[in-house]
Amino acid sequence: MTDNVMPAGFPIGCGDTGDGRPLVLLHCSGADRQVWTRVMDAWSGMDNMPPRRILRPEFFGCGRTARWPYSSGFMLDDVVDLVCQAVGALDEPFDLVGHSFGGAAALHLALRMPERLRSLTVIEPTCFYLLKNAGTTEARLLGEITEVAQTILSGAAIGTAESRRLGMAAFVDYWNGAGKWRGLPPEMQQTMAQQVDVIANDFSALYAEPTRLSDVRNLQIPTLIVNGLQSPAPVQHIATLLERSLPRAERCSLPDAGHMIPLSHAKQLAGLIASWQCHHDAANTPVAVAPRRVTAGD
Repeated sequence: MTDNVMPAGFPIGCGDTGDGRPLVLLHCSGADRQVWTRVMDAWSGMDNMPPRRILRPEFFGCGRTARWPYSSGFMLDDVVDLVCQAVGALDEPFDLVGHSFGGAAALHLALRMPERLRSLTVIEPTCFYLLKNAGTTEARLLGEITEVAQTILSGAAIGTAESRRLGMAAFVDYWNGAGKWRGLPPEMQQTMAQQVDVIANDFSALYAEPTRLSDVRNLQIPTLIVNGLQSPAPVQHIATLLERSLPRAERCSLPDAGHMIPLSHAKQLAGLIASWQCHHDAANTPVAVAPRRVTAGD
């Protein structure tokens, strides 16, 4: 926990639609609630997805949520506090889904308050802190993502239009493939570059997080891990580490998917989550099962 308190009246954006058991969706760094639109559209046509109340909080500096109000000290605890404030006092446990930075935040929320969750789904979680103080493979992969992070942090710290552009270009190309940034319209590049400070803050929180693999081994929440086999190596390895460490984890790897699965594979992801949650909801309570691999067709 941190000592940071959000000022009174701090603007927090959160989509809140539908009725039924609550489902909370956490987006990736620098995005907003709209990243889930394609997944929600797919759910609306699925027989195995019952009516749900879907809440989509927006992180600091994203969508309708104001930027982090302090000059330093940003931690994953602060993200969890924001999510809890955004979703309000839900009177029943909820299903939690997070993508990328949202996946790291979702895991952190699960560790802090497991009693609030029915299930946890993490998609390409960027828990880079789990690579710290581990083996040689983890050190190499941490070094890979650290190079990207340093470019982003430098772009935010220098603060010129050019440095911000370079920082965002490194971010976009790392997660979407070399050359992706160059293919974006100039006006979109300009808008996205304004988010480099937000993304730098998120990276700082991930690197400052003290949680280690030993801390997750007793988390007794049914967990689905989704990753793309075309995604950067660090997040693929993080998915493997979580699969090995979480006692009730199941994993699905999508062979042709990269990092942005909620956008590139929205229908497939929607079906996977709906089927997996149905598997655990036969009696309206999570059912303990032996760890297994999940295929995209399950």
